[in-house]
Amino acid sequence: TESALTNGIKYAAKNGADIITMGLSFSLNYKPSYSLRQAIDYAINKGVILVGTAGNDGKYGVTYPAKFPGLISVGAYERIKKNGKVHRIISRYSNFSNSLSIFAPGGALNIDIDNDGHPDGILGITTELQNPEKFIYSFQIGTSPATAIVSGVVARLLANGCPREKVDEALRDVSR
Repeated sequence: TESALTNGIKYAAKNGADIITMGLSFSLNYKPSYSLRQAIDYAINKGVILVGTAGNDGKYGVTYPAKFPGLISVGAYERIKKNGKVHRIISRYSNFSNSLSIFAPGGALNIDIDNDGHPDGILGITTELQNPEKFIYSFQIGTSPATAIVSGVVARLLANGCPREKVDEALRDVSR
């Protein structure tokens, strides 16, 4: 719920988080509450870097919370092979916009470009549906895994001494 998200953002910012990864999104026509905006502003003012998904509607636009100013908004790309060469394209499921901060690998389950016998999804950990206490690895796709990848890059940049105010610029440099 938006209330849980708001409380989580405030808690993380109050307790020293450097990065908040939001691998979630509301619908494109969603109107966020003032309290969510306040929580986002609180975190930004505390120096937290917020990274959020653009959404998986396959449409023009960015969803909240990634649409808020000051956040790093992440879309997803996938790889295709054409004329013997590998190219990156915006994933069919990813939202897109000129206001997006960055695109990152979001995966595709219908292709195996490197011929390793596995789909080109993003390998992640999740819980079994029938047994939510058991963790399993699975190939995933979407702007959520892409957002996690960008958050990892942000963490590495900060660990290497990149000033917070230069993270956006550094992300543009590494994404070329």
